[in-house]
Amino acid sequence: MEGLLSNEAIAQLRYVHGGYNLIMALAVWAMLGLGLSIRRRRASGRQARAVATAHRSMGPVLAVLAPMGFLAGATLMVLDKGHVLEYPPHFIIGILLALALPGMYVLSRILLAGSAQARTAHRRLGISLAVGYLLQVLLGIGILL
Repeated sequence: MEGLLSNEAIAQLRYVHGGYNLIMALAVWAMLGLGLSIRRRRASGRQARAVATAHRSMGPVLAVLAPMGFLAGATLMVLDKGHVLEYPPHFIIGILLALALPGMYVLSRILLAGSAQARTAHRRLGISLAVGYLLQVLLGIGILL
């Protein structure tokens, strides 16, 4: 499949892919901040409804949009190199993030039942996602440079 796009187009699409996923990383980090704020407010006995509403409204959007960034990157690699494993660590972390975000959404539906175990799992997975996105951004910058 090599040769479907010019080298210039591939180079530009790499930056588009990186920019899109940087926005997704920023959104995940914002979600982590909202989630931690909800936790702090509830622990101190304060109202968390407005923050929780913002957190809940962003979740489904990220669960759909973030995996699209992975699919775009994988497609770009197939078009450019003919396979997806040109940058194995970036690919592996990307696929884990692409699977984990919809998983977070499913887990959040369980949270509606008030399960303490589900909340703990949700928090841990959220922190893992934020760290994964940090690694992914750093690896991506290394690839672009």
